[in-house]
Amino acid sequence: MAASALEAFINERLALDLEFHNRRLGMPKYRGDFPNDRKEKDILDLLTKQNLEIKYRLSPILLYNHCYEANRYPFLDFTWLIKIRNDVIHYEMPFYDETDSKPRWVDFLKHKGIFLDEPVVHPPASVPDEGRRIWIEEICTFKGAKWAYNTGCSMIKEYFNMAEGVIKSTCQPWVESIAEL
Repeated sequence: MAASALEAFINERLALDLEFHNRRLGMPKYRGDFPNDRKEKDILDLLTKQNLEIKYRLSPILLYNHCYEANRYPFLDFTWLIKIRNDVIHYEMPFYDETDSKPRWVDFLKHKGIFLDEPVVHPPASVPDEGRRIWIEEICTFKGAKWAYNTGCSMIKEYFNMAEGVIKSTCQPWVESIAEL
């Protein structure tokens, strides 16, 4: 849900900014008078067609000359959140790395303290591969939800702090109301 909220946020912000430029540039008074506006409109057109990680990575750079620190919180956690969302939503068998029987994001989340020391479900002794964990249950916990929510809040707040113009002015009261858990 946090990944979906982040996707909705960035898509709405970019769409509102693009609509603003489309209307303003379509008015005879402004046509051709503002070359930077035309460039920004072209950038917005390009960004709306990108995947979620690229939108968050490139939009602050291309629109505001700022960027997330890719190897630090919240952007690093955001990239893992998107990988988890993609693995869960676009589920492909097997849902683990065949070499060590776990998804690629498990070690990162273990380091964050999200997983319990023991699996939630223990298969009966007669079940082969009983040491395997049911990873979806391992991330659907309060700690996992809190991490995802806080990552979403931090990404939106940081994006807002880098933003300028219409995107910033249209969401300030909402962003100020967001609080991490």
